[in-house]
This record gives sequence, C-alpha cells and structure tokens, in this order.
Amino acid sequence: MLSFSNFGSNQKQRTERLEEAVIIARELDPNLIIDGPMQGDTALNPDIQKDYGFMALDSPANILICPNLASANIAYKLLSESSPKIDKSNKIQDKYFSRVMYLAPSNLADGKLTVCPYAKIAMCEEPCLNTAGRGGFIPSIQKARIRKTLLFLHEYPTFMFQLIEDINKFIKECAKLNKLPCLRLNGTSDIQWENYLYHGKNIFEMFPQIQFYDYTKIPTRKVEGISNYHLTWSYSKANEKYSKLFDTIPYNKAVVFRNLLPSLFKNVKVIDGDED
Repeated sequence: MLSFSNFGSNQKQRTERLEEAVIIARELDPNLIIDGPMQGDTALNPDIQKDYGFMALDSPANILICPNLASANIAYKLLSESSPKIDKSNKIQDKYFSRVMYLAPSNLADGKLTVCPYAKIAMCEEPCLNTAGRGGFIPSIQKARIRKTLLFLHEYPTFMFQLIEDINKFIKECAKLNKLPCLRLNGTSDIQWENYLYHGKNIFEMFPQIQFYDYTKIPTRKVEGISNYHLTWSYSKANEKYSKLFDTIPYNKAVVFRNLLPSLFKNVKVIDGDED
C-alpha cells in the first residue's frame, strides 16, 4: 500500500485511511502478505526494508496499490538513482556523491506552465538534453518526468514533501559511502529554487549540509548570498540580445565550443570543464 511516507513517519500528515485499509485487509485474509503505507522504493528495495524490522515484506512487492493520483506519482522517485553522466562523476569523485533530478523541460508537461522561463528566449528547447541518453529511447523515463513535473506544478506541497524525503534518504546513502552529498535539482529544468518556499524555507536553507549546483539560462537570478548553491549561467548565442548579457552575469559561465578551445572568450579566461 503506497503513500508519501513510510508507516506514518510524518506525524503532521498521517495516513490513517491507508493504515486502516491494511488492518482490514489482514483481518479479511490473515494469510495475505500486505504492508504499508510506504513509499514506492521501500516496497521494491529489500535493502530499505531491512531498516523496518517489523515489516512482513522481505523482498520486492509484486503488487503496488496506489489509492489515488498523488500516491501513484509518488511511486516515481524524484531524485534519479542513475544516469551515465552522473555515474561517471561518482566513480571519479572521492569527496562528493551526486544525484540529479530530471523533470520534463519547458512546458512539455501540461502545454501551458513552464519550468524553463527562458527556454524560448535562449532558444534551447530544440537542443535540450531531455532526450539524451536513456531519456531518448526509454518511454517510461519521459512519462515519469512528466508525472513528476505535473506534481510540482499542481501539487506543490506533496512534491516538496516527497523531495525532502528523498533528500534525507540520499544524505544517509552518502554517509554510508563516507562522501559529501551533492545535488543538482535542475537536470532538465530551470526552476528558481531560491524563490520556492516550503514551511517558510527554501530547499537550500533546509539542507545547509548539501552542496547544490545547477546550470541556468536565467540571467537575473540572485543567488550570491546562498553559500551552498553553485550556479553556472549557460551561454547561448542563438539570440543576439540574450548573448549580450554575457558581461552582466556575476557568477560562472558555461560556453559550448564546437572546435578547439580558445584561451580567451570575450576577454574571459577559458577553462576546459572536462578536465578541470
């Protein structure tokens, strides 16, 4: 039985109805192995199940019961467990361990609301990396990204509750690996997380122990005062007016070069991001 928390772990948002459903099911069939309410990864991951010694399950569940749309969405983890790019980074990094959240870019999720406000101005919709790698040939990945984005756009409190749960699990994972947690929340989106609050705090304030980082097309973001957020502006010359903003950006800038790297670009020293 799936829900947004494991066995009522959130006391402020209890799941009495689902807890009662599990009790009734066990009364109707004492031989039935049923557990919950729990999150989707808990139902499917025996390693997580070991943290709950009272569980009847000790192996992946073969049936997942989603009582409504919100809990159906929750079956999709917000933080990606694996991607070729992040896997490569985690292998060569001794200090940090990374995770990335991938959403459906621009207005792909519902056709109206966007999570990339400068996508059309910077003309980055067509070259977007949303369909790169596994996202380009595994349909379920695109469907999951759309579901997660719809949850963010239309059920923000539920989205944030799940994101915080996922981040807390990620912190525990990093502790076991003896590495520092590093998160990129805008893998395929450009959300101004500094402006989104949950119970009066933004995500950077909630997790000061995490090093967050992102790329952005938005030239007006004010993040200089956020010590645990490293932001890089992604340059685009597709729009002449937009490209002239280069000199106004106070933080790091990323530029794609097709051929050899120059030593200087617009009087700024060029560093090879693949080597440094």
